[in-house]
Amino acid sequence: MTETDKRWEAQLRLALADRGVGYEVADEVMEEVGQHCADSGESPEAAFGTAEEYAVAVVRDRIPEEERAGRRWDAMSFQDHVDGALILTGWWTMGAGFLLWGAVDFMTALTWGGLVGTTLALLATITGSLGYSFSGTRLSAGLGWIGAALGLAVAAGLAFVLLPATELGRVPVLLLSAVGAAAFAWGFLRKHDDKGEKTVAARGPLGREEWLRELPRLLKELHGVPSARAKEITEDAARHVRETGVEPQEEFGPVHHYALRAADGEPAPQQRWWLRSGVSAAGLMLAVSIGAFVLHFSVLTASTWVLIGASLVLVLALVLFVAELAEHRDRQAER
Repeated sequence: MTETDKRWEAQLRLALADRGVGYEVADEVMEEVGQHCADSGESPEAAFGTAEEYAVAVVRDRIPEEERAGRRWDAMSFQDHVDGALILTGWWTMGAGFLLWGAVDFMTALTWGGLVGTTLALLATITGSLGYSFSGTRLSAGLGWIGAALGLAVAAGLAFVLLPATELGRVPVLLLSAVGAAAFAWGFLRKHDDKGEKTVAARGPLGREEWLRELPRLLKELHGVPSARAKEITEDAARHVRETGVEPQEEFGPVHHYALRAADGEPAPQQRWWLRSGVSAAGLMLAVSIGAFVLHFSVLTASTWVLIGASLVLVLALVLFVAELAEHRDRQAER
């Protein structure tokens, strides 16, 4: 097996996981792919297309319609987004705590400015992480959360500068890392029972207006259909029921099933390029480098090693980002 084939299989495994395919089904699919390629001599991509395309085909063929109709195309609920934001915030906060520990004394002064500013900064981090996560499927909502995060970040900066610097006591710097570890554990371990869109089916038959209101929402939010296309599909359905005089529930069936069938006829939604692991890693490195630069120019003006380290991390982040962007453009050109 070539490196290209191994990379394709790894991409397929990730694509299946992203779409909520369980381990047993995924293992079965991977075994079938390997057996087919061994028997035919074809490469996986030649036989099945891109990993993303084949993952979509697997989901449509092997997951029952009733189950698919009641969940998002990426298998992510609101609570899953919250979990991801808590985990990401935990990583960043732990890193910030260790960075400060290596740069200043073990104990640091606690002031009103530091207390309020740090609290607002943590809120900005988790809000921004939520926005980043939401941007993959609901861009407008994601941008709204990111805007709120920027506002909180500005408020945090003002708190650090304007609030009293009177010392309230001294606390260990690693307390910040402990807060980050708690956020990480909370996001990773907390349990929740997401009913998802099954409540749509549970409400029973819908009237014409409610059915037509639900259809574009399900197409966009649940199945990743672009807004313009969701509007066209809804207008076509509305035109048909006006001309025939038949209720949409009778003509097309339950709205969540019709939305699924309509979405299956559309190009499969793709993960946003900025949510790919390489871009995420570049963003994390960029955040670390910016934090180190701020630390150097505000507190540790004589720490040359902080400046050098921040510069190296910044260069690596930019190189990784450019490489990911070039790969994204290549994929777009292939399509």
